[in-house]
Amino acid sequence: MNQNKFGDIILEDSELFDLIYKKDLNINFIKVSKSLADQFNSAVNSNADYFNQLQTVDNYISSINEFDQVRQNNWLLKYDTDVDLKSILYDQCHTDQEKQRVDQEWDLFVKYDLINLLHFLRHLVKLMRQNNIVWGLGRGSSVSSFILYLLGVHKINSIKYNLDINEFLK
Repeated sequence: MNQNKFGDIILEDSELFDLIYKKDLNINFIKVSKSLADQFNSAVNSNADYFNQLQTVDNYISSINEFDQVRQNNWLLKYDTDVDLKSILYDQCHTDQEKQRVDQEWDLFVKYDLINLLHFLRHLVKLMRQNNIVWGLGRGSSVSSFILYLLGVHKINSIKYNLDINEFLK
């Protein structure tokens, strides 16, 4: 078993088959060569509905920033990205000042390509509420985000306490 510079575990043929036979396979975290992935995926397509496709080694990734970007675009959890999240946030605003703050923060989240993160956090908060999971009131620089407050990630109204969003998204 090898590991690349980004922490991906890369399996050889025999190691992959050992895991399959032991039924100890979380395929979402496994990377293999393109030829092995092609073989496995064609067999899965024709024989087994309960296996996901294998992913190939990301040889083309050259930097940590690029690695992070690829991972952010391929979340392992499924959540609804088809909703108009900005409208949902606006619907929770009571004043023009709050809407202006949503606009200001939204532009920063877009700039840093973090809109998927907002969708994920909305999903996570809904799951925690549905399952009566308790989480903190808020700590650190995240409390300076009014959008995270509206999503329910924390309970600190950054407008009320005049907290600057730039403390969170530097």
